[in-house]
Amino acid sequence: MLVLVLLVVAAIGVRLGSPRALADLGATLIGDPTPASADFAAALLPAGVALLFGWLLQRLPRRSWSGALALLVLVLVCLRYLHWRLHTLDQGTSLALATGALMLLIEAAYLLQQGLWLLPAPLFDPARRRRQADQLQSEPLDPTPSVEFWVRTEDQEERLVRRALIACRHVDHPDVRVAVLDTAARPEVEEIARSLGMRYVALPAECRHGQAFAPLLAAALPDCEAELVALFDCRFMPFATFLKRTLGFFGDERVVMVQTPLTHFRSEFYNRNLGADQVMPGERDLFFHYGQVVLDRFNSVQACGGSSVVRRCTLAAMLADPAGAARESTAVASLQRRGDRVVYLDEILSIGEAPHSFAAFLDQQLDQRRDQLAIIRAGGTLPKGHPFSPWPLLHQLGRTLAQLVPLLRIAFLLLPLFALLMGFPLIRASFRDYLIFGAPMLVLLHIIPSWLTDHHHSRFWGEVLEALTAVPSLGVLLGSHRRLQDRPRGVPAGQESTVMLQSINLNMAWPFLLILVELITVLFLRYALPLLPGFESLQSPGYTGETLSLLWNLHNGWVMVICLTCAIDQPVRRQGDRIPLRRSGRLELGGFSGGGVTCDLSETGAAFQLNPDVQPPEGDHGWLSLDDTAIHLPVRVVRRDPVDRSLRMALRYEPLDAATTGSLLRLLYGGDDIALPVAHRIDALDAFRSLLGGIWGANPVVRRY
Repeated sequence: MLVLVLLVVAAIGVRLGSPRALADLGATLIGDPTPASADFAAALLPAGVALLFGWLLQRLPRRSWSGALALLVLVLVCLRYLHWRLHTLDQGTSLALATGALMLLIEAAYLLQQGLWLLPAPLFDPARRRRQADQLQSEPLDPTPSVEFWVRTEDQEERLVRRALIACRHVDHPDVRVAVLDTAARPEVEEIARSLGMRYVALPAECRHGQAFAPLLAAALPDCEAELVALFDCRFMPFATFLKRTLGFFGDERVVMVQTPLTHFRSEFYNRNLGADQVMPGERDLFFHYGQVVLDRFNSVQACGGSSVVRRCTLAAMLADPAGAARESTAVASLQRRGDRVVYLDEILSIGEAPHSFAAFLDQQLDQRRDQLAIIRAGGTLPKGHPFSPWPLLHQLGRTLAQLVPLLRIAFLLLPLFALLMGFPLIRASFRDYLIFGAPMLVLLHIIPSWLTDHHHSRFWGEVLEALTAVPSLGVLLGSHRRLQDRPRGVPAGQESTVMLQSINLNMAWPFLLILVELITVLFLRYALPLLPGFESLQSPGYTGETLSLLWNLHNGWVMVICLTCAIDQPVRRQGDRIPLRRSGRLELGGFSGGGVTCDLSETGAAFQLNPDVQPPEGDHGWLSLDDTAIHLPVRVVRRDPVDRSLRMALRYEPLDAATTGSLLRLLYGGDDIALPVAHRIDALDAFRSLLGGIWGANPVVRRY
């Protein structure tokens, strides 16, 4: 409904707005057989050249020289835009001048932050560490170090804890031990650990209010005899090859830790809401597959709270600095400052649960921002007395400026709306002039960063993510540590991953609603109200730059509609992702026994297609046996679907014992041919197409909500 209202009011503003603004927009967008059409074609030429450069760039090999060339072009175009912007300030009133100057400074700061973030891109080589891991794997360490997995849990479901513990036990390594570190000291978790023969460590009661990293280290280290410790969150499971790929790096005595990316079963909820989950990368895709890879060049890798391996002696050294060990991120940064090496291997070696609600997503984002702020306040990651090098210093400056992005994004949303309400432009220029100076920069800001990051970045979707987290991030900048996640109504503690209701959290979504209401109100007051009888005196004269102000605000309204759509929490009924693994097997139901093949497998069920012309089975409970394995799964029939001459059975597993669960997890995640549910990387044009398709479908709002 909000989308329709916004579009209707926008149409009123465009069709019935001030004559000068409409003349400007009409001459630019529609054209006529007059010299204005020729001017319009000439105005499009710079944007056309930018598009041509982007097209040619996609065909260049991604090398250091081509990356440097792309960066140079982007910098020159941005400087050209900023130079033009100096001549577009409205000097009609002091308020207009001050607001325009502030907007120009904000634009310059944002472009500077983006430039510093992209500056190391010519050094981006995601396969460098993978090549090194291949070489080290062929030369195993001698003697083989012992490893203990530390699986941390707070109040997550017992199912997740048990699954993670079993997966850790089945990692390929001759000397593996497992311990569960429980910050909530739950008896049921202790029982799970004891039943599996694993060590249980509870956080002392006096340490359960505040950061738990250092107290957990102090509680778990005394009884740990392993040389290396693998840190995991209970929501994630290691693949069987996790240690094979990471241990080789510890042959270098300078390496104290190896970090790997965190990958989720399914796409984030906002991608699913927009129908873009098949093509759009996740919100942390850029961080794990570009940011961390670049940080590895400067020994500035950020700890991620799991999926890592660290020396036991290093953990003991962290405890020697209680202030630095308050958070894992600051503890690792203190190691980097003293010269220890932290390696980042950009290879998916674990998989786990994605946030199931908008509040959980925000908590994850804010925790990451708190970690970055804590690292900056602790002094960064540069070693003391390091030789001068501009790259790490510039990166440190970029990381600091990145903390101001929420404030800049809020200004991008509010200042254009304020200017439109007051009746003065932020950019005193015609739409034609903006096509000449602004459009080329916008085109290249969408194309070049996407290409430099191997298409892990989409400019528009980055803008949406900044808007999603802008207001809560201000609280982090002001020192707030309040968590946002609330348990859905009717959902017991520890069972948040099986939410069955669709809802929208107004405590989180109110900024989007507020800006949309303000925008609709301003458009109504300025363009629709003066058309009503008795309000003709409110008609305001047009001004140069009104077209740009109107389009800027409509763009912001579009972003807010998308944010509101993203914030809808969808039901989550599946507890694992389907792996398209085809295995021959046999289904036994009562007295029936028939062969067939699996269409897909998951941790909780399977799709099994019987051989053609097999008599349909009777009964709902039985066994599924997979050929070439010792896996025999107790199953219950959920659904029968005829397919040509055969029958496809939707099966759900009955409760599995630890040995069967371990064998199943190893089958799903233990091979070299794992079919991971990873989204495709896309370019700027694909991102725009997926945006249009997702919003046009309006799947969560129109069809479900």
